[in-house]
Amino acid sequence: MDNSANKKFEYTLQALQDNKEDLQRLRVEMAESDHKARIRYATDKGREEGKIEGRDERKLEIAKNCKSEGIPFETIAKATGLTLEKIKKL
Repeated sequence: MDNSANKKFEYTLQALQDNKEDLQRLRVEMAESDHKARIRYATDKGREEGKIEGRDERKLEIAKNCKSEGIPFETIAKATGLTLEKIKKL
């Protein structure tokens, strides 16, 4: 191989190595981004579930108080959205 062909070959090899390194960096960045997105999703989902749980607990608390005040179960059910069965079990 002449000197010019040798330099072209070396340049091509270096370009391939650079591309390989770039691809590896991209894979790492994508994995990190995916991991962060999963954590964000899980955090958001946990918050939403916590809010729902808190609302449900509040409804039960209100229903218990209404029941102890002698308010009719049907009225409690309409006000809280709880079933009559659930209210009777309180």
